[in-house]
Amino acid sequence: MVATGFRVEALNEDGGPLWIDSLADKDPNHLVHVVRGLGPAAAIELVGGRVVREWAPGELPTECPDPWSTPAHAAMGAARMTDLLVAGRRGDWTFVYDASGVTGWTKGRQPMATLLSAEGRVAATSDWTINSDTSIAYAEDGEVVFAVTHAYDPERDDENLPHQLRPAIEAAGRVADVENGYDRGINMRIVCALAGLTWTPDELRAEPLLIGEVSQSHVYDALAKIAEARSSALTGRDRQALNG
Repeated sequence: MVATGFRVEALNEDGGPLWIDSLADKDPNHLVHVVRGLGPAAAIELVGGRVVREWAPGELPTECPDPWSTPAHAAMGAARMTDLLVAGRRGDWTFVYDASGVTGWTKGRQPMATLLSAEGRVAATSDWTINSDTSIAYAEDGEVVFAVTHAYDPERDDENLPHQLRPAIEAAGRVADVENGYDRGINMRIVCALAGLTWTPDELRAEPLLIGEVSQSHVYDALAKIAEARSSALTGRDRQALNG
């Protein structure tokens, strides 16, 4: 494992940031946004949520009632189907963790990083799906500057890499996954390194945090976007089969 910007105790066996694991359920379909120059409450609202609770340092639960719930659900006593967000800040950077992975796109069907980075800000998003798919989008001033829909691979992705992202790439390093042949945690590490979020779960719990709830209208829009993306990926043969 060679991830120069992270301590060993900050990463799981796949090279993923443990602080993100500490906010997830046991079979995650989640994402994390980071944005520079915007506070946690404003970021929650911008991605389609509303603040429902503040966590003082040390209040983040360490256990969940069942494998399908997150610490935020445990703290709120919320049903596991409720889409909750956790947000916090480190220096100039804010993160918003989305345990359900429903805030990746705007209502205009653009990557959420475009909205977060508007008005001269910088933002990035990385996700990990229940199907083990991953992506990353990096945006400046409302425009996506770099995006891939797979685990970042320097051999094929480095040519279009913006220089502003290179320090985060270097800090993220490489963690070999012998079984699958690719670095499962690379995209999350890049986003975390960009925002300086290289902390451990205990260090995260020592921070003040906000819980947000995603509005149902945003969730429906997100689900429509996911369905549209899956439909557009079907081959002609698939469509013929579906149409009988």
